Amino acid sequence: MFKKITFSFLSFFLINSVCISQTFMHGLGATINVMTAKIDNHSEKYTATMAFTNFTFMPRLLFGEKENSSFSLGSPVSVGVGFAKDFYGDTHIYYGGELPLVIDFNKGRKSTPDNEDSFGWYIGSGFSYTLTNWTDGNSTEKLDSYGPLVRFGVRFGGGSNHPERATTVGLSFRPGMENTRFKTLGIAVLTEF
Repeated sequence: MFKKITFSFLSFFLINSVCISQTFMHGLGATINVMTAKIDNHSEKYTATMAFTNFTFMPRLLFGEKENSSFSLGSPVSVGVGFAKDFYGDTHIYYGGELPLVIDFNKGRKSTPDNEDSFGWYIGSGFSYTLTNWTDGNSTEKLDSYGPLVRFGVRFGGGSNHPERATTVGLSFRPGMENTRFKTLGIAVLTEF
């Protein structure tokens, strides 16, 4: 009984100390995603393109923190709407969201909460899933796209009035693994806290 209590106490202490040593940060902003694929049906061939402007929330958990760098596990979740024309020139309303999970290496500004360098950057990879619906007012169709994701970006100062903030500009690319193989290019602009 004593060994179980001691083991439980030590386990709790270790888990608690690991959790306390982790840092949570987040950012808010917008992402523009452009998805494109070559569609080859038996009756026709064309290139399908969709563009979305998404509201993005980026929570990230830092680990392996050093004075000027860190690793982070994040999920820049986004939802939004967009308009596009199909092969026939008909306009559709697109709406959907993206759920990625990424691991980044961070250097410089906002690599840690206390790092207020004037410039920083990140590079990382992960996996992303996009669910898209589009409608012409009469019917609604659905498209799922998923695949590995690579990303990089820069961070710079929030100004003298807000040294605790950073503006982040990032790019991401995902080749789709689904049958249509949509390629997705994303451009994100976030304010990080």
